[in-house]
Amino acid sequence: MKTEKKMIDLIKGKKVIMFGETHGTKKMPKFLAKFIINELKDFDIIVALEIPKEYENKIDEYFKEGKGKWSFATKDYYNLIKRLKSNNIKIAFIDGYITSQEEKEENLAKEILNINKNNEKIIVITGDIHASPFPINVDGLNIKTTGSILKKVLKDDLANVRLVLNDDGDKFNNNFEAVINCNNGILLKNIK
Repeated sequence: MKTEKKMIDLIKGKKVIMFGETHGTKKMPKFLAKFIINELKDFDIIVALEIPKEYENKIDEYFKEGKGKWSFATKDYYNLIKRLKSNNIKIAFIDGYITSQEEKEENLAKEILNINKNNEKIIVITGDIHASPFPINVDGLNIKTTGSILKKVLKDDLANVRLVLNDDGDKFNNNFEAVINCNNGILLKNIK
């Protein structure tokens, strides 16, 4: 069964699908644009991005101000947003200027849950740490991730998918329901 078909089957039964990726790559935004536009066109979705809410109506300004400073402020993410908008896909920005990692994770979860009240299927694009459905430990810092906060609330209505650029078998992949290689679209970890 093709990756796209397996992903559609996973997405059908979920309210929130978190795609965890590495910011600043060229392939991931291209993969996401193609997948969302081509494969999710029959769903009523909103795409939530880890970009400060204050730029929701000032997207050009965000990319001009953030160039070289913010990991989402690249030409590739700009093109992702433009392609989604040109295909009439709704977009929400869910980040804020936060002082701690804990506050960031809680804020992202709160914003996603606020969107969830509208009963639309939400495609969330964040860094892979935020998307992990389990708390993680990074350099001795225990992080209750956005994904782990949402998992407690949404339970089986949440899917967590990691996007990678190689097949290195990173053990962090075990946190996710599915792992997709964006270079070739191959599903590296089978969907349960």
